[in-house]
Parts: sequence; C-alpha cells; structure tokens
Amino acid sequence: MELYLLDIHVASALHGMVAVVEVSLREAMHRALRLTFGTRWFSARRDLFDDRTREQLSVAVQRAGSSPAAASEGKVVAEITLGAWTALLDVGGYAQDGNRRVRKDYETTLWVNCLEHAFPSAAARRDVAHVARRVRYARNRLAHHEPVVFGVPLPGQRVAGKQTRRTPQGVIDDIRCLARYLDADLGSWLDVCRDADRLAADPVAQAALAHMAGRAALM
Repeated sequence: MELYLLDIHVASALHGMVAVVEVSLREAMHRALRLTFGTRWFSARRDLFDDRTREQLSVAVQRAGSSPAAASEGKVVAEITLGAWTALLDVGGYAQDGNRRVRKDYETTLWVNCLEHAFPSAAARRDVAHVARRVRYARNRLAHHEPVVFGVPLPGQRVAGKQTRRTPQGVIDDIRCLARYLDADLGSWLDVCRDADRLAADPVAQAALAHMAGRAALM
C-alpha cells in the first residue's frame, strides 16, 4: 500500500510538470509554424508533411469543428496531440505526392526553416527530438495511470537484452531539459519545483527501482 500511494504522489507531481512543458512546447511550435507558413499551416501547407503527420493533423481538424472551414485555429492547435508535435521534430517520413512516394526532409523544411526558433537554447534538432520523445513516453504512461516508480519503458530501446526504462528522476531531468530548450526562464522556474525530486528519492521509490534493475536497463 505504501508503494502504491507513493506512486500516486510521484505521478501527480510529474503530471503537473509535464502539463507545463507540453503546453509550452505546443504554443512555441505553433507560433514558429504560424510565423513562417501562415495561420492555418496545418491545412494550407500539407505539402510540407509526411503521411503520418498529414493524418494526425486531419484528425485534429476533424475534432475541432464540423468542417475544416469551421475549425478555428485555436481549437485545431489544442487538438493536435503531443505525439504529432514531437513527430514534427523527427527526420520526416514518406508522403504520397501525385504518383510518387516522396521523402519529406523535416531537418531542412521544418527545423532550419522554422522550428529551431521555438527552441533557442537547443544545439540541434536531434537533441530536442530525443528528449521530447522521452517526455512523450512519460506523458502517455501518466495519462494511462500506469506505474512510474518502476521507471518509464522506452519502446524499441534495449541494452544487453534488457528493456530500457527511464527512472522517475530521469523523467524529471528530461522535462527540465525540454523546458530549458524552450525558454531559459521556464527551465529555471521548474528547477525550483522540487516536490517530484523529493518523492523520486524516497527510499520506497528507490527500492522499487532496485527491484526492477534485475530485469530492465535503468537510465
């Protein structure tokens, strides 16, 4: 019971931090895309995106209004998932353009041309993409009310045959890192929010990680 209650407290503290950085990331990326490609970049510039992103944006538009024209800019942006935002930080996939399958180069068309301005403290797109992806994994686990004191699984990542998991403190570090990429003041503000750190360092939480260490690669 003690472990269960601690997990609830850890999850609650992490959820608050994730919410702050998720909204900040959404607004910063939207502003950058809006400035470069126009207010309705999500529908007017579909040529920029791969098939995965096009589908994600179409779903957001559908959820925001009865028709694309009826969906306000703000409502559409609010409906775009964290997964869709983080996908825009990837290298880009393939899209059907006429009779051809074309590879979309997000590094050139989105990052260099636009999105790097949303992350003024980041050195490279890859750095942002990696930490944003880990924050998304944590956010999804929290949203599904799954335990976090045993670490957050990182899909597709293994070390010496073991599944890789991000420790609660690692998740906290990722959230703060992403916040600093977005805004130095936001990062500084999250640095002084120490409830999550205190809970992650609790002996019961550390015992949970020690138990998991034999079956997973913790980072």
